[in-house]
Amino acid sequence: MKNVIIKITLTAVCYCLISLAASEIIAQNGKCIKGDCTNGSGTYMWPSGDQYTGTFKNSKINGVGTYLWKNGTKYEGEWVDNRQEGEGTLTLYSGKKRAGMWKAGQFVGAPKEEQPVVKQNPKHGCMAGNCQNGESHYKWPDGSQYKGAYAEGEIHGIGKYSWADGSYYEGAWRNGVREGYGTYVNAKGVRKAGTWSKDKLIELERPEVVKETVEGKKDGCVAGNCDTGSGKYVLGPKEYYEGDFISGSFSGLGSYYWPDGSKYTGEWKNNKRDGQGTYYFPNLKRKAGIWEDGRFVKEVKNMQTTISETTIKPDIKAPEVVIEEPALARGITVTVKDENVMVKGYVTDETGVKSVRIAGITAELDSPGAKKSTFSVEIPIQVGQNQIWTKAEDVQGNSDRKQFEIIRQERFADIKYEEADNSNKKTALIIGNSDYAIAPLKNAVNDADSIAVELKQLGFEVMHHTNLSFQEMEQAIEEFGKVLKTDGGVGMVFYAGHGIQVQGENYLVPVSANIKKENDIKYKSVHMGYLLDEMEKAGNDLNIVVLDACRDNPYASKYRSSLKNGLAGVAVAPVGTFIAYATAPGTTASDGSGTNGLYTQELLKAMRIKGYKLEDIFKVVRSNVRKMSKGNQIPWENSSLEGDFYFRR
Repeated sequence: MKNVIIKITLTAVCYCLISLAASEIIAQNGKCIKGDCTNGSGTYMWPSGDQYTGTFKNSKINGVGTYLWKNGTKYEGEWVDNRQEGEGTLTLYSGKKRAGMWKAGQFVGAPKEEQPVVKQNPKHGCMAGNCQNGESHYKWPDGSQYKGAYAEGEIHGIGKYSWADGSYYEGAWRNGVREGYGTYVNAKGVRKAGTWSKDKLIELERPEVVKETVEGKKDGCVAGNCDTGSGKYVLGPKEYYEGDFISGSFSGLGSYYWPDGSKYTGEWKNNKRDGQGTYYFPNLKRKAGIWEDGRFVKEVKNMQTTISETTIKPDIKAPEVVIEEPALARGITVTVKDENVMVKGYVTDETGVKSVRIAGITAELDSPGAKKSTFSVEIPIQVGQNQIWTKAEDVQGNSDRKQFEIIRQERFADIKYEEADNSNKKTALIIGNSDYAIAPLKNAVNDADSIAVELKQLGFEVMHHTNLSFQEMEQAIEEFGKVLKTDGGVGMVFYAGHGIQVQGENYLVPVSANIKKENDIKYKSVHMGYLLDEMEKAGNDLNIVVLDACRDNPYASKYRSSLKNGLAGVAVAPVGTFIAYATAPGTTASDGSGTNGLYTQELLKAMRIKGYKLEDIFKVVRSNVRKMSKGNQIPWENSSLEGDFYFRR
């Protein structure tokens, strides 16, 4: 017993010494070896060998970062004036960890996601609805709030609890505590999803699948057709996907297996769980229900999900789908020329039709719940073969799945010409940011991938990046500027992601941005002037900047003083520079309903037209986008070109 007490005491002393060392690190004479260690992000090293990488303010460690001691101990998390303060994890050289909340360099408690919510009488802060029994909105004096279900004056059912610092929990509750499946997102945007019991996260769900686009690359495909069809795609040791593919993405029905034994079986769309599906934890417990854009949104009890069979209960007839338009040849195929196809038909079921999904898109029913209902839905079609699946579900949860094929022929604007303008050296920087904690974008990475492939075919040397942090974006721009200065010729930048204007200045938002207040945008996002300066300093012949970055601004409603939707127009573009925006200054652009955003979709087509000057290409794009958006999105350009440029002569 004595030995045990000594061991615990030594561990406590060790934590205390580490906190003291962290509080005095700037007092030693070290040096900034990378970035900005005054007011920005950088890496600082001390003579002792200790090192910190993260954010600084007023020459002190402030914000989020990692401090690594020479002996291997490290702290990862939040800092205030050189001390651990906020949420963080200390990992000793022995491998032991202490994760949770810190104050003035001292560990003070468990992580917020394991701490109880504020307990007060709901009658005192009920803003709307029924805070005794029903749906309601309740606010506490400390700024916390809850929107969701109540029962007998307790939070009970499905709802969202938000803390004043911006963190929140959304999911199942029972008698005022988190109980069941739910998702916690902290103030930095880090997401944890899984099963909760008595306010504690007891089983962590595997994170959303990360899969690089495999266009032109099949080394991960070990069986079948991993482009458009059915196949098996291996992502790592004991980690793989088996099921349906559409245009290289997990789309349709499939199963994903993780190395720890967990798996998901069900419907997919664009590499994300979308539709009915079941997630199995390693201990064989499961979570079954409806998923949207990779996230669990609704539990369905007694749901079955299989790949080889339809989800039909014994002795009950499944819903029957009949496709009337387009007319299918031999009942399974049709050939079209348009990029979007309107699919129409009807569904019959003896218990009543609940829903119909075509290629992952929910169709509009004329008589939901009736024994027969007609439907219509417009779906995007790629050039070549497209395997299209239909899934109909009745009011009792029975469903049936069928598949047919649409072959899209190439039209003039889709033809890829082999001749490209190779008269100059051409270098391109491509950045696509999708995985934002707030307002993630469906198509930004897809857009970047598609443009990268197209520019490679046009003879560009492509520097291709996706889902970059603040430091990674600055480094990518800096490296691009160096290459451009050395090689000269034509430089092109394509950025897809969130873009914001503050007081008339444009900022490109990295996926790591933790925006809590308006000024954070200036210091945690990349100023567009930094990009233009790097290109101007290179002194090359011609620069093209394309910004498909005016998606809906997720912060505009929160900060209304100077934070505006869309991007501001650059008053004067640097000489020899052409800047193209997905939409006009101060307005927002569509993220698109297909695999690409509307603007990028039309840009790809126009770039394939032979003999058009650069300005003419973007005139075609502007006209097509305006028509397809019914005037809601009008692209805009700013040019100071002195010569002509052709993608294809």
